[in-house]
Amino acid sequence: MTAGIIRWFRLAGSLLTVCAVLPAAALAEPATLTAPAPSAELAGSYDQLETAWTASPLAFTAAGFAEGPARGYGKYTPRESAVFAPGETMTVYVQPVGYGFNKTGSGYDYAMDASYRLITPSGQVLAAENKFAALAGSSRAEDRQAFTSLNFTFEGLPEGSYTLETTFADAIGGKTGVISLSFEVKAAK
Repeated sequence: MTAGIIRWFRLAGSLLTVCAVLPAAALAEPATLTAPAPSAELAGSYDQLETAWTASPLAFTAAGFAEGPARGYGKYTPRESAVFAPGETMTVYVQPVGYGFNKTGSGYDYAMDASYRLITPSGQVLAAENKFAALAGSSRAEDRQAFTSLNFTFEGLPEGSYTLETTFADAIGGKTGVISLSFEVKAAK
């Protein structure tokens, strides 16, 4: 036994040392999978998911105002009210589905751009910006858990009702999806 591996872990404030001694030849050998394969039913459901995903428009399983940025996929707190104080930052949480993947030498990429329009009830566009945010990622497998939190702050917006329209454009799949969220600006009394 000529090689040793020492790993340090911090666990609840204490230091835990794990030491394993492996033969040098074992370190050079590739790892092999010795886990059970998924059932035929589960493997078939992945095939069905692939077919449905590809056929779907760019859509959203979650989209709405949130209490601050997300901490991960599905890890956000929905905002109970769509009423904001003047100048208050609005956070929008989004989970897109149906976007395309690009196969690379090391896995799969996805890429989307977001644009927005701020619209009055009469249809007047008060503010707009194309490609103000990008949502992209790379993974060894097709990552179907993309999410983002978008922050908007509109200084000087008078009290009233508005619509925030956010358009996502899938750079790989060529699809677009639009989220329209109505909100109100109202000063605290």
